[in-house]
Amino acid sequence: MAKNRVLIIYLDMRNSLQQADLIASKMPELDLLAEIVTLPLHIKTGSSQLESWLAINDTIYSNYDRYDGFVIVAKGDNLIYSAVATDTAFIKNYKPIVFTTALLSGGGFKFKKLSDLSLKTNLINALQLINSNISDVMLVYGQKAIQASLARKVSVSHLNSFDSLTGEYIATVDFSLELLAKPKKKNRDVEFINKFNNNLSVFYLHPGFAWDKHKAVLKKSKALIIKSIHTDGLLDNDILWLKENFRNKPIIIYNRLGIVRENPLPSNYIITSLMSWEMMIIRTMWCLAQSKSTMEFKKIFTIKQ
Repeated sequence: MAKNRVLIIYLDMRNSLQQADLIASKMPELDLLAEIVTLPLHIKTGSSQLESWLAINDTIYSNYDRYDGFVIVAKGDNLIYSAVATDTAFIKNYKPIVFTTALLSGGGFKFKKLSDLSLKTNLINALQLINSNISDVMLVYGQKAIQASLARKVSVSHLNSFDSLTGEYIATVDFSLELLAKPKKKNRDVEFINKFNNNLSVFYLHPGFAWDKHKAVLKKSKALIIKSIHTDGLLDNDILWLKENFRNKPIIIYNRLGIVRENPLPSNYIITSLMSWEMMIIRTMWCLAQSKSTMEFKKIFTIKQ
């Protein structure tokens, strides 16, 4: 049986990574699992995280027909954001796309030390998962494989630094890979929209928060994400201020306790449900780029929720 052809992409935000630094070329055991091609993806110094997401997505899409699966190696501090951005841009996808990193230590690792044992293990597990015909965007780390849209970070220096928002996993890894999700047959269709608009504001309503201090910023923003300490999400005075100063723009509420009130919220509000913080940020950016009105934004956001 012919081996799967897999492209391993190493994200290089410092433009210092050379082909000789790539760990895959030093791991003959990977060749037993797949036909490996490695690629350092250089991102211009000073580029934003959004630009790195766009570059990853474009690289996958431009090589989509040439490979059976993709593995993206990036720093752990933005791994979930990167995976979710890819999952969002590929509206229809029938190939396995795996994001992984080395054991986290203070939020990341140095690419010059790619001999890290944890990264070797994660690469082997990623290739096993690709060979299992799971066609999804996933995060593979330590002993778990997690769907990108459900992944969340729980630690920066632990074997299981990531877990699932719902407790559901694609697979677990001990001495062997155990699939927990059955491979789904997907039509061989790919739909790709790699457009994001990061013109949004994110506010945490801490004690003493004053809306008037942020009026100028909000005037320029196309959407607003709110995290509140209040059990009901927003107080009446918050809603009144926003009604007067941020009308006809999307307002997304992130609060696991939800909002409890008798009167319905204005139509420009969206309350997230079982959504990671990273997914909410990325989805807001993507929906902003695809919509021309608040109602259109809300429709797209809700369909994908």
